Amino acid sequence: MEFRLPYEVDLAIDILQRNGFEAYLVGGAVRDFIMGIAPNDFDITTNATSSEIRNAFNDYNQYSNSGFEHNTISIIINDKIIEITPYRGDEDTLLSDLGKRDFTINALAFSKNRGLIGQKEGENYIGVDDINYRVIRCVNSPVDRFNEDPLRILRAIRLAVTLDFNIEAFTKRMIFQYKDLLRNVAIERIREEFKRIIVAQNAPKYLKEYRDVFAVFIPELEDMFDFDQKNKYHPNDLYTHTLNVLNEVKPDLETKLAALLHDIGKPQSVVFDKDLGDKYYHFYNHPVQSEKMARVILKRLKFSKNMIDNICKLVLYHDYNFSLSIKNTKRLLNKLSPDEDLLLPKLLDLKNADYLDHQNIEQFIVDLDKVYDNYLKIKAEKEAFTVKDLAIGGNVLFNYGYEGEQISKKLNEILDLVIDEKIENTKEDIIKYLDNDN
Repeated sequence: MEFRLPYEVDLAIDILQRNGFEAYLVGGAVRDFIMGIAPNDFDITTNATSSEIRNAFNDYNQYSNSGFEHNTISIIINDKIIEITPYRGDEDTLLSDLGKRDFTINALAFSKNRGLIGQKEGENYIGVDDINYRVIRCVNSPVDRFNEDPLRILRAIRLAVTLDFNIEAFTKRMIFQYKDLLRNVAIERIREEFKRIIVAQNAPKYLKEYRDVFAVFIPELEDMFDFDQKNKYHPNDLYTHTLNVLNEVKPDLETKLAALLHDIGKPQSVVFDKDLGDKYYHFYNHPVQSEKMARVILKRLKFSKNMIDNICKLVLYHDYNFSLSIKNTKRLLNKLSPDEDLLLPKLLDLKNADYLDHQNIEQFIVDLDKVYDNYLKIKAEKEAFTVKDLAIGGNVLFNYGYEGEQISKKLNEILDLVIDEKIENTKEDIIKYLDNDN
């Protein structure tokens, strides 16, 4: 393994050492070097206190990032952010610090003077062995580590899913035993870990295996677990179907979250078949219920309003009555406006993934590439699909005596006529229609 530290990291370590302090590269960057991955984030640990760190870097931009108990100071050198943290643990030593870190694969340090340092078992570094064997294992006691910072429960899953590692058996058992500690964690911290999990390639596997953990902060998932859809179109239970759709969509955060939530309202939308009763289910209007629930969940996780609106549109229209007509595509674009450029490809991706986990739906399958071709044609020819595309505005309707909500209602009525090709989208044709209508 070769540790080629960026100039800025070397400089930060040198500044601390010149001020009389110990300084080591630590954590994920060391792990990545060992795995042959170029690190993106660089953490340094030192026996300097937070105030001594600030003084040592008095000539550099810096800010306090006091996360979980560690009084981290972020130093900015040439636009690179380097996080420097005083030693953790009961003793002011590097080994004490490593003994308080989350997982063995992160409990490794490096310096040019001393090389690689970590907890040893015989002649071997435990963390290096666990990296080589692709194992996530808590340092010393999982109970202690999870009680110190319960977010480590979710972080273990995130590391496993992103690195394609396995979680060691006892650590895994303690994850389930102490999962409810996540209720004590700020939702913003949970959200950031969850975002990284759900876009990962192996996310469905872990969302299935650790479903009870995710249900701690998304309890609405529980109604989906093992839910028999009792429908000829659905060979899988609801949660399995959801994970299969999640597996097929592209690694885009909004699309992934929409895939997870697109059918979450189905258990609340069950309608018994008129002939077969509770032996056969229908899910009329389940997209409406799913959208309502998705909005509540995403607000709880404190996603941005724009992201919530986008995801909820994907959920609401995932079961839209797609057809190959230009009119249908215009109406769909109207529903996705004003972000149709962004949302239509994501909706088609979601719909295609949904198709793949159905059976007996050949009569309903629409060529989604053709729908997208329709969209390109509509945009190229600048055809109207929103009221802002109309050849007239509200000022014209005002001159005809329309006021307030009447103007909005009339513009949408005109848009429907334009989309249905009953009038042309020209000022002359619309004026002619208004003259005949009054």
